[in-house]
Amino acid sequence: MSDFRARNWVFLGDSITEGVGSSRFSYVSELASMINDRAGKNDAAVFRLRWQSPDVLGRQVMFNCLANCSVSTGDAPGLWIWNLASEGQVIDTDFAWLPLLANLRPEKIFIMRGALESIMRPECYVSQQHPFWIPREWRGYAALDPRCYFSDTWWRRAKQRLVDGIKQKLRHHLLRTRPVRSLMAPDVFQAKLDQFCAAASQCTSQLVLLGLVPVSDETFPGSRSRFEMIDQIISQVARKYHASFVDMKQAMSRQTMQDSSEKLFYLDGFHPTLTGARQMAQNILNGIGGLS
Repeated sequence: MSDFRARNWVFLGDSITEGVGSSRFSYVSELASMINDRAGKNDAAVFRLRWQSPDVLGRQVMFNCLANCSVSTGDAPGLWIWNLASEGQVIDTDFAWLPLLANLRPEKIFIMRGALESIMRPECYVSQQHPFWIPREWRGYAALDPRCYFSDTWWRRAKQRLVDGIKQKLRHHLLRTRPVRSLMAPDVFQAKLDQFCAAASQCTSQLVLLGLVPVSDETFPGSRSRFEMIDQIISQVARKYHASFVDMKQAMSRQTMQDSSEKLFYLDGFHPTLTGARQMAQNILNGIGGLS
C-alpha cells in the first residue's frame, strides 16, 4: 500500500510570518505557491492556527486554508505547511505550541523571531508609563507605529494620513527626547530563543532559524543596528543546535529593493509587500536546498 502520510513544515513568528492586511499573505503562503507551481499541482497546503491564550491547545482556531489539502498523487507525499505565527506576540508564546509540535513531529520547524522583540520604541511604550497628555487610545505598545498602507477610498485615506502624520511626529519627538528601549533586551531574547530551540529541536529532524529582514532607520530610528546584533545572536544559536540559518539581509537589502521594479517593503519599512514575501520565500528555498 502507498504511504499517504504528509510531510509537515511548521513556521513560527510574528506579523512578518503571519502576514498583514485582509489577505494575510506572507513568505509562508508564497513559499507554498512556489512549491505548487513547480509541482504543477496542489501538493503543498497551508493551515494557519493563531495563538489565542496560554491554553492554546484548547483554543485553536483554524482559518484561511490557502490550498487544497489532499494527499499527493505523485511519488512523494503531500506537504502540509502550518503557519502558527501571530502578530503582536513575542517568542514567549511559542512555548505554548510545544505539545502540538511534539505530537506533530514536523519534518522542519522554521523560526523567525527577534523583530517584534527588538524594534526600538520610546521607553514609555515599553514600560506603559505614559505622559498624561498622550491620548489613552494611543498608548498600546505599537499604537504609534507607522501604517503599512493607506485605504484606496479617498476620504478614508485622507483621514488615515492625517492621523498617521500626527502619530509619527509624536513618536519621533519621543524618540529624540526620551529614553528608548525594545520590548525585550538582547540577552533576554537570546536566553528565550536558546531555551525554545533546545525544546523544539527534540520535535523535528531539521530546525531552521531565519535571519531578520533589514528595517528602515527612517521609520524606526535606531532599530537597524539592533537588528544586526539580533541577527548575530540568531546565527550563534543556530550553530549551537546544528540548525540551518537562512540570512535574509542580502535577499531583502536596500540594493535589492532599488534593483527591483516593485517595492519589497510597505510604507512602514518593516513589513514585506507581496514582492518582498516572494523574495523571502525564494531565499528560504535556496537556503534549505529546495524540498529535500
